[in-house]
Amino acid sequence: MNGVSNSKRQKVNLNLSDQTKSFQERIDEVRSLVEENLRYTKVLRQEKIEGSAELKSQQELQKLLQENLKVSQELYEMTKKIKHWVAWQRVWGVFKILIILVPLAIGIIYGPALIREAFAPYGELLNIGSGPANQNLLQQIQSLTNAEKNGNESR
Repeated sequence: MNGVSNSKRQKVNLNLSDQTKSFQERIDEVRSLVEENLRYTKVLRQEKIEGSAELKSQQELQKLLQENLKVSQELYEMTKKIKHWVAWQRVWGVFKILIILVPLAIGIIYGPALIREAFAPYGELLNIGSGPANQNLLQQIQSLTNAEKNGNESR
């Protein structure tokens, strides 16, 4: 028989929450199982095309089909769990982004008004933001700069 024997076949670990292997290692394991399943299928097809004379008996063909079915079922279970895991990772990824963006959006919308309300009493005490006081200050600065210019020109 050209296929991989049972002793060489890998044991499938269906525990996707196992943290000893990385996600990439688990994907590689699934990929190797798919390749093994493909080899089984090719062997069966090749032997069927070459003729059933090469097979010792119908029992060997039945045994190969059973092994192929078993590997296919294992692959199906692993694929289902991986799809489920990937879907939940996407959901949690969106959730993490929302945890960051929602408070930022709320801060941008309501923040300026809250800051103005919080500093309003202090602004009145320090005369910050009141129109006439600022205009007087500006006029005083302009008169000082004009006086300096006039003093420099008369010399």
